[in-house]
Amino acid sequence: MKGIISKHRWKWPVAVFLVLASVGAYAGVSCGAGGVCTQTIQLNPGWNAIYLKIEADNSETAQVFADLLDDTGPRVSSVWTWLADRGDFEFIEDPNTEALLNEPGWLRFFAPDNEASLLNNLHLLPANQAYLVRLESDESASLVIEGTPTRPSLEWKANTL
Repeated sequence: MKGIISKHRWKWPVAVFLVLASVGAYAGVSCGAGGVCTQTIQLNPGWNAIYLKIEADNSETAQVFADLLDDTGPRVSSVWTWLADRGDFEFIEDPNTEALLNEPGWLRFFAPDNEASLLNNLHLLPANQAYLVRLESDESASLVIEGTPTRPSLEWKANTL
């Protein structure tokens, strides 16, 4: 592999992307004609860590989770993400939503019928971002997102993890 990279003089992010793609980093994403792709994510009861690999056709949070916000089956109660540029990194073992409300860097979305939805500041779900999703149910559910694939962008920041 080293010879191939140096022979073609690829930059390392492109090489990392190609290696990850070849070993199944895009598992769970299927693409059809016209470049439309579908990512299916299995959600289990309780907290789920997910990573969006495609840009949803309509990336509004309420639209992405529309099938899981009504009372017809398993229900998502909240979605959270952390933006590195807005606060210091902390390891979260068991997310306590009340404690995170005042922490800089955390964006959140609560189901529309929740009183806390007035505090929503996570309005869009861009691709290549990790999210914590709380599924209030005794059974699993599938989150299906349609959109276009995006290439992960890697940005190195000095003196960070």
